[in-house]
Amino acid sequence: MKAAARYSLIALAVLAMLAALTFVLAVKAGLSSMAREDSIVLGSKLVQEAINNYVEKHGSPPRKLEELVPEYIGSVPSFPEISKVDYSLSADGKGWTLDLYRTNRKVPLIYRRTNTGLNVEDAQRRIDTENGCYVLKAR
Repeated sequence: MKAAARYSLIALAVLAMLAALTFVLAVKAGLSSMAREDSIVLGSKLVQEAINNYVEKHGSPPRKLEELVPEYIGSVPSFPEISKVDYSLSADGKGWTLDLYRTNRKVPLIYRRTNTGLNVEDAQRRIDTENGCYVLKAR
């Protein structure tokens, strides 16, 4: 085999290996990102269930998330990607909203769980709904 053909085959083999490695790294990054998002969505679901259990017993939601610990949930989940947790009650004390802010992204997001639904402005900012969790573009 001529030297030029041999070098071409070697270069082609190296390029094929680099392409495969790039593909594996891209898939790994995508799966890692999905896993982080899933942990936020499912962690907020645990808090929602704890709030619902609290409401069943007390008739209204807790004033603070800390009131759920330890009877309804072992601890309020924390996530490295979340920069702020905002829990609020409606004026009548029956409605509640839990917002988890994920701002370390190109498009900052809010993961919202609520028993009151979205208002018109928030519905326009909604990107997706995952497992009962509204995903909104941050303001």
